[in-house]
Amino acid sequence: MGYIYIAQDATKPNKAKVGMTSKSPHKRISQTENPDYELFAFYEVADQKLKQTETTIHEILANEFQRIIHRSSNRQSEWFLCSPQQAKLRVLQHLALEIDKQVITKHKELAQLIAKQSKLHAEIAQFDCDKDSALESMTDEELNYLIKKNITINFSLDELLDEQSERNACNYHF
Repeated sequence: MGYIYIAQDATKPNKAKVGMTSKSPHKRISQTENPDYELFAFYEVADQKLKQTETTIHEILANEFQRIIHRSSNRQSEWFLCSPQQAKLRVLQHLALEIDKQVITKHKELAQLIAKQSKLHAEIAQFDCDKDSALESMTDEELNYLIKKNITINFSLDELLDEQSERNACNYHF
């Protein structure tokens, strides 16, 4: 896991820095020479989404607030002319949107698995109606296929239900 963090220079209340780190945010903040530099807030983000999350948040902030340019390189910095509270609000709005997308995706996956399981149960039930003739007409390979398919779908469904239970407990990580 990495972190998106919001920092501030205590002497400049209308400036906020939004950055990312794979280290502890407290450790990252302590690496500066500025004695007034302090951590305002931080949020855990999955490593594979860390850079994209930071880039998107920078774009969101830049659309609303002036981005400060480095004097020496003339490149955009991670500092914005906004309060740390304003930056925090935009960060939280973006992270909440990402969580909503994850939940929607998981619900869709769960619905698809339930539909597959129902279809498989219907296939099995159809064979149960006339067990003797159905079983006699099916090869061992066909029976094994149906059994394996049912086990796979049940396993996937259990995993999604476990994930959903964790998410309902507000243990979101993205």
